[in-house]
Amino acid sequence: DQKVNSLVMNYYFNDTVRNTYNEWTSMYGTDTEMLLSIMQLDVTLPLDEQEHPEGGTWAEYFMNIALERARADYVTYNIAMSEGYTLSAEDNLNLESNVNYKDLYAMYAGYTDVDDYMVAVYGPGASRDSYYEYCKVSAIASAYYNDYAEKLTYTDADIRAYEAGKETNYNAYNYVSYYLGYNM
Repeated sequence: DQKVNSLVMNYYFNDTVRNTYNEWTSMYGTDTEMLLSIMQLDVTLPLDEQEHPEGGTWAEYFMNIALERARADYVTYNIAMSEGYTLSAEDNLNLESNVNYKDLYAMYAGYTDVDDYMVAVYGPGASRDSYYEYCKVSAIASAYYNDYAEKLTYTDADIRAYEAGKETNYNAYNYVSYYLGYNM
């Protein structure tokens, strides 16, 4: 039931595109251009004008990822807030650093005002302050999720009891076959 305005979705969308491209570059290095070619993605053209190999456009593909990320963030954030969760000092420092990088990016891009840079990158209404709030939601959601996951404990007996009757969901089998032919 969370309402998210278009500015926040611009943050999610643009960061999803940027993060995905950075992941590809990190994983594939100099082969990234070849990967993009195989995936029929031209970074010089608008995403909504390019078909995604699995249907729809690349813009729709990235928007679906951004929507899922926003949904997950806000569900987790709202649970964290209902439990009075707060960021650790280290997580707060990471949040501040993340937002402070925008000042540096603005300077490198030739902007004297970080808010002008934010508008250029994310669109009308973007500002350092609203970006901070967006990042804060994501940071709290991520930190809460990680803290929650670390507190979960299971014994081997618990896992085996849960798996009982569902072996095909949790087991994998490998096999090798050989063809042996002979001539007479």
